Amino acid sequence: NHSISTEIAETPAERQRWLTFRSEELPLDSALLLVYDKPDLYSLWLLNIQFNLDLIWFDDAGNIVYIKEDAMRCMNALDASQCTYKNTISAKYVLAATTGFIDYHNITKDSKIKLVSI
Repeated sequence: NHSISTEIAETPAERQRWLTFRSEELPLDSALLLVYDKPDLYSLWLLNIQFNLDLIWFDDAGNIVYIKEDAMRCMNALDASQCTYKNTISAKYVLAATTGFIDYHNITKDSKIKLVSI
């Protein structure tokens, strides 16, 4: 039952840029929400991200379908396999936050996310 502030990336350009080149970690009470037009499998490549992330994919009903805690940022742009993360069940949204966000908010695979407004 936590409320968090989110930045929203809903256009292709916003989703492509998302958290790249930001030098400061997001506070634990905020995150970035990537919004897609339809549920699908969406991979995130953590190139030019300055800090590790907690990533949560969820469907349009707010059910969590995939979680990746402490996703490592890319240390080598030539090896994307070590810093690319992809859901295994279709999702419409991805919430990206500073590592520790999932523990701080006690999020589990059974948690539900409610979007108040987009």
